[in-house]
Amino acid sequence: MVDVGQFLGLRAAKRSSPSAPAAAQARILSDSEPTSQPAVRFRAGQIAILFIALAAIASIPILLYPWPPLSDYINHLARMHVIATIGSDPNLALFYQIEWQVIPNLMMDLIVPILQRVMNVYLAGQAYTIMTFVLILSGTLALNRQLYRHWSVLPLIAFPLLYNNVFLVGTMNYLFGIGLALWALTSWVALRERAVALRLAVSTLFVLALFFCHLFAVGVYGLGLLAFELQRLLGLRWRGPLAVDGAAKPGLPPWLDFIVSGLPFLPVVPLLLMSPTWTLRWDFTWELSGKVNGLLFVIEVYSRSATFFLATIVAIAAVFAAR
Repeated sequence: MVDVGQFLGLRAAKRSSPSAPAAAQARILSDSEPTSQPAVRFRAGQIAILFIALAAIASIPILLYPWPPLSDYINHLARMHVIATIGSDPNLALFYQIEWQVIPNLMMDLIVPILQRVMNVYLAGQAYTIMTFVLILSGTLALNRQLYRHWSVLPLIAFPLLYNNVFLVGTMNYLFGIGLALWALTSWVALRERAVALRLAVSTLFVLALFFCHLFAVGVYGLGLLAFELQRLLGLRWRGPLAVDGAAKPGLPPWLDFIVSGLPFLPVVPLLLMSPTWTLRWDFTWELSGKVNGLLFVIEVYSRSATFFLATIVAIAAVFAAR
């Protein structure tokens, strides 16, 4: 049986220290290779082959059916077609007019009309959807690699969750943003010990791109970044600001470094103030049931039996990881 706990890097942490959280943090933040080998270790080439095969399988329903049964997808495609062809179609110009605004929900509008220059709108929509799938899955794989310093097949469990209820609703910009947020977190972790200016510049570019995907995607990146930096800050308090080789690392004090990590999100404020959606900032309702349903949306798919099966797998993996 595959040792899931060792894939997550937690089993070795529990053995090496009575304080599991501190050991796990040291494990994640350390640049050293893991000292304990898992029961089953896949090579990078094998994982790449599995990734390509699973990505191809996940793309089959999209490729076979150009009009997937997503709640708002057809409306999205209609808008893409208008944006792409209104300049050459006088009939469309009689009824529609393009007015670009600063709106945190534009990524599909920016990408698909460009694709439509070399293909029809249905193929462009399919290409965008597959791009979204690949972005999410590769980001999950890369983030796991960056955190735990070795390749693992465990992130591939995300493949069956692609066709979840979030996707079925047709939130295409948000889903693209989730994939981009995963790569933003991966880049942050990879650049964490590099120059502060470089790390902040790259993060700012990701934040700007995420803003035009979806405002919630910015929030997902922010939550992930906060979790990582808070864990790192607490780890430095426990272990001291020492490098792996025992020398103190030059740079900002830990608390100031933690605060500076939030600077890339500052451009979101003026962008929101410039957006026509700012007038709708109080037009929402908060319901506890909606938060619970949001968690269920991640694992709910077309089939209830498949949903139960996937939920069982996730629960078992979580139990093994917590052991």
